[in-house]
Amino acid sequence: MAGAIFRKAVAEETGRTWEEWVRGLDQEVEVSWSHGQIAEYLSDAYGLSDVWRETLATMYERQMGRKPVGVTASAGVQIGVRRTPGGQRRSMALPDVA
Repeated sequence: MAGAIFRKAVAEETGRTWEEWVRGLDQEVEVSWSHGQIAEYLSDAYGLSDVWRETLATMYERQMGRKPVGVTASAGVQIGVRRTPGGQRRSMALPDVA
């Protein structure tokens, strides 16, 4: 799942290999923790920057088998549209200019 470029960047920026992160987080993180809890733990316990805590939390969640919001196994990425019913419609037409 984690590619060679990612693995190299993790090792250079954090001082730990991706495999070391996975082994450590497997022992330290509860399966029930949310993305936010994992990211906060990485920041508090290891002093990671916002970028690296979010990156490692996201990649670790994928390692755990979680799917990002909006991604499904059968359809890939799903995009939804919300519509608020009611209210008056306003015309978006431009006025005639003579």
